[in-house]
Amino acid sequence: MSSDGLRRTALLLAASLAASSPFACNSPVAEPACTGPTCDPVDGGTDGSDAFVGSDGVAPDGLSTADADPDAPPPDDAGDGPGQEAASDSATTGSDAADAGVDGPPPGPPVCGDGWRDVATEECDDGASALPDDSCTSDCRVRDVLPVPGVPPAPGIAPPGRKLGEGRHPLAAGPGGVAVVFEGADSPSVGLKVLDSVGAPLAGVVDVAAGANPALEANPVVAALPNGSHVVAWNDLGIDGDELGVGIRSVAATGALGGLKTANASTLFAQMDPDILWTGSELVVVWTDWASGTSDVRLRRFDEKLNPLAPPGEQTLAGSAAFEDRAVLAVFNGDWAAAYRINDSGGETIAVRTPTGSWSIGPFLPGATEDRPGLVELDATHLLVVFTLGSTSSASTVSRLAFAIVDTTSFGSPQALALEPLAAPYASLPELVQRDPTAVRVGARVYVGWRSGAIPGQAQAEELWLKALSWDEATATLDLSAPEIALPRQSTHASDDQRHGSLAGAPLWPEGALVAAWDDYGRVFGPNEGAPDVVFELLPLPILRLPDQDGGS
Repeated sequence: MSSDGLRRTALLLAASLAASSPFACNSPVAEPACTGPTCDPVDGGTDGSDAFVGSDGVAPDGLSTADADPDAPPPDDAGDGPGQEAASDSATTGSDAADAGVDGPPPGPPVCGDGWRDVATEECDDGASALPDDSCTSDCRVRDVLPVPGVPPAPGIAPPGRKLGEGRHPLAAGPGGVAVVFEGADSPSVGLKVLDSVGAPLAGVVDVAAGANPALEANPVVAALPNGSHVVAWNDLGIDGDELGVGIRSVAATGALGGLKTANASTLFAQMDPDILWTGSELVVVWTDWASGTSDVRLRRFDEKLNPLAPPGEQTLAGSAAFEDRAVLAVFNGDWAAAYRINDSGGETIAVRTPTGSWSIGPFLPGATEDRPGLVELDATHLLVVFTLGSTSSASTVSRLAFAIVDTTSFGSPQALALEPLAAPYASLPELVQRDPTAVRVGARVYVGWRSGAIPGQAQAEELWLKALSWDEATATLDLSAPEIALPRQSTHASDDQRHGSLAGAPLWPEGALVAAWDDYGRVFGPNEGAPDVVFELLPLPILRLPDQDGGS
């Protein structure tokens, strides 16, 4: 795909869209366009709390800095035609050569391939492209892609496998594009792949752990910085001189590696399973620490150059005699929030922390051992936490999805509520496992995802789901009525198991994009797919799913 085709990518904001059933393959599925005072017309964020670079406030995910207010498409000031970007029509720097959007709609009715998305008829439109690794097809449908196609060692032999690991944030989006980090399925390694703003893979894969000793279960996570670089953290053997430690390294926009550093200051026994984010002003890393003989949760802050910030230095978020682990981070009010699991004598609670408060949800029976909570900002005083717990609603105890809304102005205990599936036949199968909860905010929109257990006899096996939630700030209520949709865009990509779905928000005019990645075990992408392998998807907002001739979901 040509660079001018990529840079002309945009969405056309519709006044409203009629929503259809998300499961009817013979009719389109559409989200309503974002309207009202909380919607930023360019990137979908809330004024003063925006989701993307180029917005008019600090982002919940830490990518924005204060800039022009209000956001708007750049002026057509370089003599280029409507629908054309400066880079594609000889405009020079200082006109609109470096602007963040499109100059205007193309003349005439919208046409697939013109680089200007019609949200009523096109799932995506990134210009004239038919590249097989592009996240948008030539007929303007979203496409699942392998960001790093492998090379078979011999005919009929699968390439070396890779997977996301179990970290909460293996995806991050910022000025440098969308970054996904992964580990070798059978060999210790940490790789980073960058895709551009419309989901087309850029050249090269970065060996982030070069010169280090990553664990086989490295569980890498990544954060995007405002200068276009990325920072990756992972489990490393011996990096701190004693068992596991948390390795951390920056990767420049050019792919150049920064120096290898250790996130943890305390080194006794194992420090492992990090999460990471950029708040808008600093980098925050959280991990599990085993120095006390049980698992505790620690946090440390860094500047953009990975210099530790002090005071307070390394903080202990949780250090009781109970087992406290599986910590995750989210940006909240331009700072951090954390959630983690606490297991004490077989009972479990979910803890939520901010720099100024703490809350506890539970106790209840524990969910699946490996699951981490999902955590996301709803507004300036509310957080959503999604997690699994042990449910006894069927004949046996199984892991099921639940959520709680944390009101940070109150010190009461948030209530755990069931997040039941609505899709048939899953809605009538309480004995079926739900796992891998995740949550993300993209501008004014909130999404959750999860993995469902396999239904005996069905080829789909374990499946991944995406559900849009509607938050009403005025009444502090969450609308769960929208049915979930299958996360893989093509139904053929749901064969066998899909696991460890991850979600992130990405900047794309006008409402942003939802990016997703997961581990695929189906080997349905051809001979270049590893066993397993990482799959990537970019969905411009509002989400539209058109009926497919090939049986797509």
